[in-house]
Amino acid sequence: MKTKNNKMIATAIAIILLVIAIIISLVFVFNKTGTKSYDSNLEEAQKYVSKLDYKKAEAAYLKAIDIDPKQPTAYIELADVYVTINEQDKAEDILEKGYKNVDGKENKKIIKDKQEAITGDLSVTNNGGDYVTYRGKSYYWKYTKNSFYDSETLYAMPYTDAVNELVCVDNKGKEKTIYKGHGNNGIRIFNNKIYVLDTEANSYIAMDMDGTNRKSVNLNTIVDIGDDKLLGFNKKGLVTINKNNEVKTILSVDSSKCQVDCIKDNRIYYSVSDDDSKKISVESMDFNGKNKKHITTIDKSKCEDSGSTSISRISLNCMQVMEKQVYICFTWVKSGNEDCKLIKVNTDGSGYTELTRFNTDDYEWGSRLIIQFIAYKEGNNVSFKYGAKLNEPFTEYDEDEKFENVYIYTEDGSKKELLSGNEYSSYGRGVLSLSYTTDELYFVVPVLNADGYLTAFNYCKKDLNTNKITIYQKIDLDVPVYE
Repeated sequence: MKTKNNKMIATAIAIILLVIAIIISLVFVFNKTGTKSYDSNLEEAQKYVSKLDYKKAEAAYLKAIDIDPKQPTAYIELADVYVTINEQDKAEDILEKGYKNVDGKENKKIIKDKQEAITGDLSVTNNGGDYVTYRGKSYYWKYTKNSFYDSETLYAMPYTDAVNELVCVDNKGKEKTIYKGHGNNGIRIFNNKIYVLDTEANSYIAMDMDGTNRKSVNLNTIVDIGDDKLLGFNKKGLVTINKNNEVKTILSVDSSKCQVDCIKDNRIYYSVSDDDSKKISVESMDFNGKNKKHITTIDKSKCEDSGSTSISRISLNCMQVMEKQVYICFTWVKSGNEDCKLIKVNTDGSGYTELTRFNTDDYEWGSRLIIQFIAYKEGNNVSFKYGAKLNEPFTEYDEDEKFENVYIYTEDGSKKELLSGNEYSSYGRGVLSLSYTTDELYFVVPVLNADGYLTAFNYCKKDLNTNKITIYQKIDLDVPVYE
């Protein structure tokens, strides 16, 4: 009996072991088949990529992901396909899906590194301008003739009470209105959101890139955008917003008395005037509001050697930081006349030095003495050019005073032509609203009829690599009729 039971137990064990072996074999075969199928789809997708057939490549990569969603390779390579065809949103979505599905810290790190690489390559072109490009799409305000006031002059501006359309243009040229509101001029993009100023509410509206999820943001001015922070003013003063949308006040100050004059080496250089605009304090601090330093105070003692008390206003025109020196140009009004000085001071507040003095007698063009300048190295010395800020476009008439040409001063002090009058003369007369990137120049050309009346605005951009000029928007205006 005992022998019989032993035989039965031995037989049962043998059957169990056989079943386990069969299961292991089936799992091995299945895994091998699945791996082979995954790899074969990757190979197929790569062949389609080499033939530039991205639709079939996409289908093969998605099939590979369905077979084995825990491996990172298909996600990574499919994201590259999406970036190539300017579908960055899809690239981010597939990587986000991959990060959730893959196993192990090493595989998650591979996905994370790719996410950072993709978002890091997608910079904003002409941020703060009328025409902004981001992730293969462009955004601009679509104006009408009702968007402008004072249209009889060349200096007409978008009418603040008008309702305008914010338009998105995809990489195929298809337009879509994503927002309608009391907005105009500067469009800013930060952290995958659009910020536009609602002039009726006097605050910014933040929205997703498709115009959804709109929220009012407690900012009345945006002055700069950093790599990971948005800088602006609200009722509390100078604030930053980080990528988690956390608002932090870095300087409690009345925004009407403070201006940010320069951003250099992750430091903010700013000036604060007193209540009657007769004294200006120049300061600096880190982007997080720490390590504040007083640089210099500009008051009547800096304006006049005699210490005259008849000065009615002091204003700061322009500031540039180069190496360890801060160069500042400021103006003061005395008895209706204006004078101006260019000074330098070390970033730690030492070494105050007066460099040049100007007055209204030096200029034939009027009493408003606002001197813009650039400082640049010339050998071991520092030299200056006047008339514009560093890397900001400006206009000058040609020798015959027929056309306004557009130039820019670069860091070595050279004067580079961006646009000649001959290039835009067929579009209208003169140029307005200049903004510049290293690759594009954006400008507005007013159109006049034979009687000299303003009839339209041409909104243009010039590709500085190909020299091609495109009119991306034309606004026809009402022409006044006189009996």
